[in-house]
Amino acid sequence: MAPPSKIRPSLLSKMNERQVLRIVQVHGPVSRADIARLSGITAPTASKAVASLLNAGLIEEVESDSARGRPAKRLQLASEKGQLFGLVLDTPVCRLVVAGLDGKIRENQTTEFETPTTYETLIDTIVSKVQERIPEGDASTFGMGISMPGLIDSKNEVGVFSPNLPITNGKSPSKDLSERLGFECALFQESHALCLAQRHFGEAGSLENFAVLDMSTGVGLGIWTAGGLVRGENGFAGEIGHIPVVPNGLRCTCGRIGCLETISSDPSSARRISEKLGRPVTTSEAAELISKNPEEFEAEIEQIAHSISIGMAVAINLYNPSTLFLNSKFLDSSDVLFEKTLQNASTAALEPPFSRTTILKSRGNKRDGAVAGILQHLTDSLVPSV
Repeated sequence: MAPPSKIRPSLLSKMNERQVLRIVQVHGPVSRADIARLSGITAPTASKAVASLLNAGLIEEVESDSARGRPAKRLQLASEKGQLFGLVLDTPVCRLVVAGLDGKIRENQTTEFETPTTYETLIDTIVSKVQERIPEGDASTFGMGISMPGLIDSKNEVGVFSPNLPITNGKSPSKDLSERLGFECALFQESHALCLAQRHFGEAGSLENFAVLDMSTGVGLGIWTAGGLVRGENGFAGEIGHIPVVPNGLRCTCGRIGCLETISSDPSSARRISEKLGRPVTTSEAAELISKNPEEFEAEIEQIAHSISIGMAVAINLYNPSTLFLNSKFLDSSDVLFEKTLQNASTAALEPPFSRTTILKSRGNKRDGAVAGILQHLTDSLVPSV
């Protein structure tokens, strides 16, 4: 006699579980009664969804002080017995963080290391550092999110073309690390990951149409609309940094001339400051200099503001987001530069979409993006989107 087949949860059950998980993510810690009220589903149905999520280890019960005596049980994302890894592949350094399922990064377990010159050494280094941070006992590691620059074939989880990190071209860090580490690893283009960071941890939690313009290393655009990321047919959406905008301009890392990235990225801004000083300075040093001495760098601030505004105009005119988040060390460091950039963008972009776009500094970073990526992946895998 054949063993009985496993009956998969119904479509409605999956929808309920996903809804409950999102409520816990946004509002937790919450009671079962809160979940039923916020979701609009019946108390028994909410309890069934909660039980399924508890069984999967995605949420956990915690004691809550009650003025009426006995502590009440409340629900939150697993943080004590579950952990995630976030990996930022970048240049000149890579970063590895550990977080609970609540997304809170455990700073005492973070590390960074110089980006290796070969892909094999990169994978070996990551495996070694992750294994040092896998907990003993009954704590579980649910997976790792990987933020990576360049074009990524999201269907096959393969890096296709990364001017800033060429050792990943034709490689699949997520598949290779999943095989070596024995748990789920998910790969995200870094601009897409930053978009998820705003969704999970930033000011975009309730927005249905927003974008993140990332200028930290290159220039990329992450877009969230209609309940999900805009990835394009193969995952290449958002690569606006390689639009040629300056005839006879500088050669870009992609090999083309005058790409947006050559004038609007943080490294390009640092190059302008280096040229003025007659010596090389890092992005952090350059941003600090113009923040502390804006009068000394007035001409450079005007140039940088104009260049960044071009990227903003492309994003606003092309995608018409309700909110545009700007991720740039220079804009974060200098209020003068930020205001100049907004002034330039008001004339560079079309007035109707610009006037209807809220523009904010991004509060997330690539570490948050990697963690948000694996949280989104686990949500989609264990509680599928339907």
